[in-house]
This record gives sequence, structure tokens and C-alpha cells, in this order.
Amino acid sequence: MRIPTRAGKRPLLLSAILLLLAPATGRAAGEVALRPAGGAAGSSIVLDASGFPVSKRVVIGVTGARARTVKTSSTGTFRRRITAPDRKGWVRIVSRSGRSRVVNRFLVTDRSGANGVVEVASTRDLRLRISPTKLFPGSTLRVQGAGFGRSKKLKLSAFGATRTINTKRNGTFDATLVVPATASAGSSRLVVSRGGLRFSVKLSLSPRAVTPVEQPPSAPAPGPVKTPPTVNRNPVVPTSVTVGQTITFETTAQFDGTAPITTSVQWQRCGEACVNVGTGSSYPVAQGDVGYVVQAVVTATDAAGAAVSAPSNRSDPVKPQVVANGVVALWHMNDTRTTMVDSVGGHNGTLRNVQTGLAGSIGTAFGFNGSNSYTFVPQSDSLSAVGRAVTISIRMKVTPGDRPNAATEQDWDLMRSAGEYYDGDEYKVEYNPDATVLCAFKGNAGYAEVFSSAAKPLDDGAWHTIECIKTATQVNTVVDGVKTSATVTVGSIVITKGLLFGAHPAISGASGASEWFKGQLDEASIVFW
Repeated sequence: MRIPTRAGKRPLLLSAILLLLAPATGRAAGEVALRPAGGAAGSSIVLDASGFPVSKRVVIGVTGARARTVKTSSTGTFRRRITAPDRKGWVRIVSRSGRSRVVNRFLVTDRSGANGVVEVASTRDLRLRISPTKLFPGSTLRVQGAGFGRSKKLKLSAFGATRTINTKRNGTFDATLVVPATASAGSSRLVVSRGGLRFSVKLSLSPRAVTPVEQPPSAPAPGPVKTPPTVNRNPVVPTSVTVGQTITFETTAQFDGTAPITTSVQWQRCGEACVNVGTGSSYPVAQGDVGYVVQAVVTATDAAGAAVSAPSNRSDPVKPQVVANGVVALWHMNDTRTTMVDSVGGHNGTLRNVQTGLAGSIGTAFGFNGSNSYTFVPQSDSLSAVGRAVTISIRMKVTPGDRPNAATEQDWDLMRSAGEYYDGDEYKVEYNPDATVLCAFKGNAGYAEVFSSAAKPLDDGAWHTIECIKTATQVNTVVDGVKTSATVTVGSIVITKGLLFGAHPAISGASGASEWFKGQLDEASIVFW
């Protein structure tokens, strides 16, 4: 990037060279820094990790690609370079060693090179993303965080200034910081803190020479440099949003710059990526927004023609108008053709390479071959629990010795929501390499996964009943009546892409498929209460 400068002056370049996420006190959790956090398919990604079990194998799984392994050092660190998979949109990069599990997200774009975002995630389900990684003084740095606690006050300190922000009810925040025009070369830190919790991003400000543009002798003197307006206050939109509601700004954006300043508004629906859905001072929430978040981006243009954009906070996932109650789906899996019939709610699924008519726990059951078998249930508003308690139940049987290969597979998926949406959208039942299962839920207030007891491996050729239960304060995994629990607040769950049984493929088919289950399933149900 080249801009005109006065003779002898060089603009400073802000380059984020290291991300380090750690609590101020106590033993650090497992953490993985992802640099960059976005780019084209085939681009290089570096994972830098710390806080993992020492001298242990870590399985790194990438959505749509074969898992790979790395061994941690004697201090619990590792570095691994991987390649972005050939699929567009968000992909998960999961680093797992024993019960240490860190999930990063990488955005595959059409553009070559990185998209200027770096990210750190931890085993505590904390996440910090900053963008862009290169800024000039006067430019805006965007800081996004997740997992910082519901409606908490945080302090953001950088460039010699401190400001206080509030997290949303789902523990996320989205803030911007302006690099002062007086920033000088050298190291600086962006610090996010709350009580005894402190997260630090090390930044390096270094000068970069700019070759001046030569002007012909007769050329007029160059005009003034266009300095973009600065953001005084980001806009705020409602967090709780329901289909049919028309939302407006709770707090409007404010800018400083050369008057007159004009503004425009672009409303966006965001899931794996953001798409424009409306303009103007208000937005009528539509049916297609269910499960996604909405935000507004206000762009200010001053008299010099320079512009800057101020994004609002993101809402919670949009809720449907009607929330079901009781038994909302029951699949007996006694079907013999290509349709899995829901005997209660009409949520029928399509079978793909699934064997039918096998002896079941009750009646007959489905068989999954471990390579290309799955069942897909299309999206329906009534499959979203929103704020209700949930019980998901399914029966499973595997041949003795059949387990996921820990060196190449993270797990096998038994039943799950089909999306991977960041702010919510997850019911999940998985079968692990140690022949345990886990239940996981993710909502607008947090994420939790609970493993079953390892004392009784489930690869014994018998039928086992698995129940995954989420209440307002707990997640429980119950296998044949034996319960393991975690005290956690998950919050409201709104799914966006239906349900899958037996695998974790792309909804459109086998492209990018992974985590294929090998065994039998029977008698699945979902209950809201």
C-alpha cells in the first residue's frame, strides 16, 4: 500500500507478530494460535500451541481433510504447518490430546494469501480474533472475542489507552480501536482483561519506507491526504431477535472527521460468512434469518471523500416465532426404503448408503458402513430448542474392537446438528477412540461437552442407550443409566441446517465428509421440556 507523505516522513506499519493467550494467574490452559485465520484454499497455516500434556501425541483434525498428528515438547508446546483445505467457507481445526481439545476456525476465501486475521483459541472455549494484522496510524483495529462470560465488563488496553466494554449475553464482544497518529515504532500489546483473567496480543510497530510518487515539473502540487474519519462510537443493535420483529439501533454510531459527514447502513446476516440483507435505519427480520445472527455496518464518508466503517455488535441467533415442546421427533429406524420416518413431528430424513432391516434393540435398526453412510434431516424451526431444556436419545451398537483410529480420526458422529455455526447451532453425540461417547451442546451463552465414563468401553457388541441432556445449568451424558455431568450455562440454541446421523459430511453430499460411524443405530428422539 502506498500513500503520499511529506518529505522525510515515513508512515508506521502495525504488524501483529505474536498472539499469546494466557490467564494472569494459575496454570495455563491448552491454547492454539492460528496464523493466519483466513486465506485461499491451499494457503499455508501455522498452528502454535502451548499448555498441552507434555510429550504426548496431538491429533489435528481439519474439516474436509485427513487428520494428522504431532508430538508435544517437554513443555507441552507444538508448532505445525498445515494447508487450507479445498472448500469454501468456515472450517474447523481441532487439536486434541486426551481430553485437551482446542477448536480454531479458518475462513477459506477466493482471495490468495491471508485475509488479515489472527486467532487464538483455548481449551476453556475462549477465543480472540484481531484484524487486520497490518495497520497504519489512524486506521481501525477490530477485536473480537468469545467465551468471556455473560454480560461482563472487560478492559481493552492498547496504544497507551484503556477502554471498558461489555460482553453480550453469549459471552462475545466486538470492538474497534483506533491506532493513534502519534504511535511510534516498537513493541506494544493489546490486553483484554477481567478480574484475574488477562489475554495479551503482542504487536510490533515498525516503520516502512514509502517511495514518493515523482511529479512532472509542470504538475500541480498534490492535494491533501485523505484521512478517514474516526469511529467515536460503534452502533448497537438488539441482542434478542425474533422472526417478524423489525429491529432498529439501540445506540447510533458516532464519527469524527471533516464535515459534512454522511452515513449509510448495511444490514448483514452472518453464519459461515456475512451476506447483505438490507439497508436503512431498520431491518425486518425474515424467516431466512432463523439461527443466524444479524449485525449492521455503518459507513461514514466525510467531505474529503474518505470513508470508515463501524460494525455493530452481533445479535444472538435469530429465534423462530414458535418453539415446540414435548417429544418433537421420534425415529424408530424400522424403515426399509430411503426415508427415515419421524413418527411424531414429520421430520423425515433421507438415507444415503444406509443398510436397513438389521436386528435392532426394538424392531429393526440401521447399519452404517464407516465410509459413506449417513442420514440427513432437513432444517425445521421446531428442531430448535431455543431456551428450553433438551433430551436427545439414541441407541448404538458396534462390533467388538471397532473404534475410531486415534491417529487419523477425531471421532465418529452418531447424531448431530448439521451446521458448525460459531455463535450457536450445536447438538452433538460422538463416539471416541477410547470407546466412550460424548454429548455436546453449544448455544448463545457457551459450549460444553461431557464424556461418558471410560470404565466401561462401549465396543462390546451390545446395544447401549445414550441420552444427552441439557438444562439451564447442566449438561449430562447418560449411558445405560450411568451419568456424568458438567455444571455449565449453554443458553439458547437455534440450529440452522437440520440434523445428521452417522457422519459429519457436507449437507449436499459426500464432499468434505468425515467422521463416518461404523455400527448400528436405533430409536432416536428429541424432547424439549
